[in-house]
Amino acid sequence: MSVLIIRLLIIYFVTVFSMRIMGKRQLGQLQLSELVSAIFISELATYPVTNSDIPLTFGILPVITLLAAEVILSFCSIKIPIMKKVFDDKPAFLIKRGKLMQEELLKNRITLDELISQLRQNNCPDISKAFYAILEPNGQVSVMVKADEIPPTRKDMSLSVPEDGICHAIIDDGKI
Repeated sequence: MSVLIIRLLIIYFVTVFSMRIMGKRQLGQLQLSELVSAIFISELATYPVTNSDIPLTFGILPVITLLAAEVILSFCSIKIPIMKKVFDDKPAFLIKRGKLMQEELLKNRITLDELISQLRQNNCPDISKAFYAILEPNGQVSVMVKADEIPPTRKDMSLSVPEDGICHAIIDDGKI
């Protein structure tokens, strides 16, 4: 039993270390290659933990190899433009200059209801007020409303208002 716990801890630390090296992104922000690598790493790491007949190195070496491949691929896609085109998605304009782009919705398999929901989540409750809606490579939708729909700021109205201060805790762990 203690061998299993030691193997589990070793694989756990190797996996966490590998994921940390891959970068700090939330699951929804992962590129496709990063998501595939994360799934593979988790799958490969379980084999030596669940089967004590499999040597520990059979779990660690594939994880390290996959980690190296992911880091090299990420580096290459930054430095080599053609690699970026192959492995990274491009943003897709769902609404362009106020016009709904039906072909982009179809191509990206997004329904009008899903688009309207994303617009609402981006503080644009009316589709006619959207100037651009862009499906980003990470799956998020960025929205820019039409210029005449943006409320005026204090600066636009020539109002002098004191700056907001920085928030801080007044009571921390029961101490003032």
